[in-house]
Amino acid sequence: VSSCGQFSLPTNIATTTASMRCNSHQSQQFQIAFNQLNMVLSQKKMEAKLFGSFASGLGTRSSDLDAFIPSFSKDRMPPHDHMKKLLESNIGILRRVFDVTPVLRARVPILKLVHRQTGVECDLSVGDRSNLFKAHLVRLY
Repeated sequence: VSSCGQFSLPTNIATTTASMRCNSHQSQQFQIAFNQLNMVLSQKKMEAKLFGSFASGLGTRSSDLDAFIPSFSKDRMPPHDHMKKLLESNIGILRRVFDVTPVLRARVPILKLVHRQTGVECDLSVGDRSNLFKAHLVRLY
């Protein structure tokens, strides 16, 4: 047991935490799935951006990818109907590479994707660029 101020911590916490993190193979699988997501979206002149645990460096073996298509507005979230229509319009092309489950009635509509080649799960939404800023802030701390 090591001492941290007035608290005692088991020495295996670092080992346990490290064992929960993505290994290099998993990171490669995530990257393959994300690259193919953007390859498909590029056919409609769109690009997805990563946010969430993987983008912030805090992803674990049980994490999925969180990605969003930047909205037309840099300052605010787009209207719900716009998000829903944008996602619906991409279901067909995404089905070439992913299994797609639309969750369009949620507060923030998403498409739940499973990359067929790697099995990587991804939640795709539409949003503003503040998601990128938040992921970078978490990574800094």
